Amino acid sequence: RGMRVELGEIEAALVAQDGIARASVVARKTGAGETRLVAYLVPDAVTDQMIADALGIAPADMAPSDLQEMHVLDLEPVLQPGHLRACLEVLLPAHMVPSVFVGLSRLPMTPSGKIDRKALPDVAGSVAQRPYEAPATESEQLVAGAMADLLDLEQVGRQDSFFELGGHSLSTVRLVARLEAATGKAVAVRDVFEAGSVAALAARIDAQDQAADDGVPLVRVDRCGV
Repeated sequence: RGMRVELGEIEAALVAQDGIARASVVARKTGAGETRLVAYLVPDAVTDQMIADALGIAPADMAPSDLQEMHVLDLEPVLQPGHLRACLEVLLPAHMVPSVFVGLSRLPMTPSGKIDRKALPDVAGSVAQRPYEAPATESEQLVAGAMADLLDLEQVGRQDSFFELGGHSLSTVRLVARLEAATGKAVAVRDVFEAGSVAALAARIDAQDQAADDGVPLVRVDRCGV
C-alpha cells in the first residue's frame, strides 16, 4: 500500500515477546490481490505433543524423523495471537503489524544457514478457512456485517478473525469508525487487534453496557514481552 516495511524490524519485535524463540516474516498476496504480512513463529518450547497434534497421531507413534521435519503448529496453547498483535501495535507502525501468525516446529534453513523464506509454507490462505458459524447475537451480526462489507465477503462467521480474512491496519480504522457509528459506543483499534474473532469483539462492545449497569469501569491489564 505504498508504505515501507522493514521485515527485520518486525522479526526483532516478535522474538522480544515472551514465548517466541524464532520468527520470520514474509509478504504474501491474498486471493483478492492485496498484500499482507504473515509471521511464522517457533515457540520457545516445541513439545512432542504439539508435533503429534500437527500430525494427528499419538506421541508414541511418531518416528524419529518426525521430530526433525517442519510442521505447522497450533499456536493457541502457548501464544495468543490477539494479545501478540496488540503488543506489536505498541512497538511498530500499524502497517508493519502482521495480519496472520503461523506456528512452526522449526524454520526452514538454506545450506548456508540462513532462513529459507521460499520454503515457508504458504498456509495463510487456509488459516481463515474454518466451518461457518452464524453470528448468534445482535452485536455479533452487526460486527460480522461490518467486516463483510469492508472485506467484500458474502458472509463472516462468529469465530472468524478480521485479520485472517484479509483485514489490515487501514481497514481496522474503517471498521472501528463503522462500529462506533452503528453502536454509539467507543471502540478502540486495540480492541480489534486483541479480539480474535467476531464473537470476541462483539463481547467487548456488549461489556460496555454491563460495566455501565454495574457502575464498574473497564480496566484492561496487559503484559507484553518488552
